[in-house]
Amino acid sequence: MAVDIVSFVKKFTTPGFTPTREEIGELRLAGDWIAQHYEKLEDSNQDLVVAAVKTGMESKDPRIAAMAFHITHILSGDVQYFAEALIRTLQAGGDTALMNGSMLSLGSQLFRRSLPNPDGAAVLAGRDFMHEFYSRMVRQIEAQRVEDGVHIKQGFERTGRAVVITTQLISPPHAPTVDSMKFAHYLQRGFGKETMIVNTMQISPKPDGLMIPSAHGSEQPELREAGTLTYEGEAFKYFQPTQGEFTREAIADCIRVIETFDPEIVISVGSNNMLAELFAGRAFAFRYPTDADVPLTLTNYFHTWREPTPEMLERIEVENLSGLFLFAKHPGFDTPKKFTALTRAQYGIPEDAHVFGIVGMRLESDVDAACMDMLERILDGAPNAYFAFAGHFPGYDATMALRPKLAARCCSVGFQNDVMAFYELCDSYINPHRKGGGSAIIYAMAAGLPALSTAYGDAGEALATLPPIPTYAELADMAVTIATDPAFAAEYREKCKTAAASLTSRRPLMDMIMMAFEQYATAMEQEQASA
Repeated sequence: MAVDIVSFVKKFTTPGFTPTREEIGELRLAGDWIAQHYEKLEDSNQDLVVAAVKTGMESKDPRIAAMAFHITHILSGDVQYFAEALIRTLQAGGDTALMNGSMLSLGSQLFRRSLPNPDGAAVLAGRDFMHEFYSRMVRQIEAQRVEDGVHIKQGFERTGRAVVITTQLISPPHAPTVDSMKFAHYLQRGFGKETMIVNTMQISPKPDGLMIPSAHGSEQPELREAGTLTYEGEAFKYFQPTQGEFTREAIADCIRVIETFDPEIVISVGSNNMLAELFAGRAFAFRYPTDADVPLTLTNYFHTWREPTPEMLERIEVENLSGLFLFAKHPGFDTPKKFTALTRAQYGIPEDAHVFGIVGMRLESDVDAACMDMLERILDGAPNAYFAFAGHFPGYDATMALRPKLAARCCSVGFQNDVMAFYELCDSYINPHRKGGGSAIIYAMAAGLPALSTAYGDAGEALATLPPIPTYAELADMAVTIATDPAFAAEYREKCKTAAASLTSRRPLMDMIMMAFEQYATAMEQEQASA
């Protein structure tokens, strides 16, 4: 795509310009292009862009100003502009899809650590900011529901039905998708609750919002008209809005479907699942956080993956969540069944190599310069090392072109539906320094691989019973020892197997959720009887 610089400059510099909804999309698209290709522009066009965003930052329309500050942050690397962009984004408000697009893009960029000065950006857009943004959106959604006359009954009643609300559903091994399917399976087959999965598409496949660069989710087009889903032999009712994004109309449709189904239990998957907040007055509404932190919630019961740290307890207190926090329990990840066979020859992997597997849905951001330096350090100490990447890695060739020595000992096998078959190709597993990766590392340990991760994020939680690895340098040294010392590798492998043994089943968590449900239901029934 080539951007129309003249049109972009004109819109940003026209006094009093008030963009339509469509023009906001055009400006965002142009801003994304500029953020990525600015250095390739001719000097004269660079000057035009800089002048335009400088004028845009002074705009009285907070939507224009927010985008201008975001672009300036990307081009300058100065987080003061990011701070101003966040202020304008909150001031701008907007319709549900626009606000959700901003929040989705912001969360994605922070998760991937892809912004300039990612630590500084994470501080500015920290928990307090995200909680305020989330709260505003929930209040707006509830107000629109009331204004549109979309009914949600109040008061608990046993119905024998449950709804799993997810913000995105694509295909396994995408972890939140597997989580949603697993919860539905346990509820229906294990506990006899007729279950429906509702995908609100809050993680929208359509870019929206004021943030630059923007981000969006993925979708499975074949699910648009699907009324049922089948997982491990169990069929569930399924709904996703036909609008294909998180709009006011789509939210109303989701509410109507859930109300008609009449659940006694609502389990929401994801740390900021907005629609689930609306059902706390009519059902046992439980939030499953997809990471080890305290989830963003206002009304839903929840658990944490571990005993809360002092910082987490403070957060629970500050956000008035003490009455909603039920228990601490690592979720456990049911080990998927292997259903295919792969060979090293298929991917040109040497049979005599010590293969380190690396798995992820966002490898283009996970495998950054620091990660590549770490892999090179491993290769220097263990020339027999080889690195196989499985998952989404769209920039693989460009990334490897900068490291020819490392590239000769690497391959990308693409997205693998059968991750356990991929692990059979590997001798060990490395988790990049990232917030996620919890299920991937547990599957690797269950497959019998020595698994390595820095003591950070969900993968760090999975290795909490093993000696912590603070830095990439220490991880590299450990990997060299594993690749060159068979006795040490065997000992560490057994430690990983032991750690995995308590983390490879979701049933203990489900038992605790259902026990909490029964306590809730009994209390509600007693309260209603005495009223």
